[in-house]
Amino acid sequence: MNFVREAIYHKIAQEKALNAESIKILEESAKGLNINKYSAYKEMYKKLNLI
Repeated sequence: MNFVREAIYHKIAQEKALNAESIKILEESAKGLNINKYSAYKEMYKKLNLI
């Protein structure tokens, strides 16, 4: 039973790492495109409950 729990925790950790990477990519692309603070990526953060 523990291996199932560990697999679930591992999957969750992977998803959190992916989300952190996605946020960095979004922030970098926002800087590159000169997007202001009220742009679509902020809306997306809100939808993902990251703000």
